[in-house]
Amino acid sequence: MDGWDTFWTVLVACVVFFGVIWIFFQWFKFYINKNNRTSIDIAKERYAKGEITKDELEEIKRNLK
Repeated sequence: MDGWDTFWTVLVACVVFFGVIWIFFQWFKFYINKNNRTSIDIAKERYAKGEITKDELEEIKRNLK
C-alpha cells in the first residue's frame, strides 16, 4: 500500500506543478501579446468603440505614416 500512496502523491504533485507552469505561460503569452499592439491598432479599437470618428481615425493613420 505504501507504494501506491507514493505513486498518487507524485502524480498529484506533477499535475499541480505542470498546471502552475501552464497557467504561468498562458498569462505570460497574454501579457506579451497585449503589449505588442501598434498605435494604429489602438486607434482602430477606439474607432470600433465609437470613441473617435472615421475622420479622426484617418488623420491618425496619416500622422503615423
